[in-house]
Amino acid sequence: MEYELLGPLRVLDGDGAEVPLSAPNVRSVLAVPVVSQLGHVEGALVLVDDRPGVFDARDEELAIVAAKHSATAREYCRLYQEAK
Repeated sequence: MEYELLGPLRVLDGDGAEVPLSAPNVRSVLAVPVVSQLGHVEGALVLVDDRPGVFDARDEELAIVAAKHSATAREYCRLYQEAK
């Protein structure tokens, strides 16, 4: 499934500071959407590395699985909050 990027992609570091994708130390980017069960894009899982060409098809597969798990966890949290 393909998704269109509707706005600027923002990458945050572990402290919440924005990392520009044009930063000199960013050489590889792998981004996959976090999609809800209803098909809404909730966010993105973005991996960056300072080495060029570091991500391969297996990394993409694993990132997609992680994004799916993230979407499921978000949905469970939402349902839990509604049930409280």
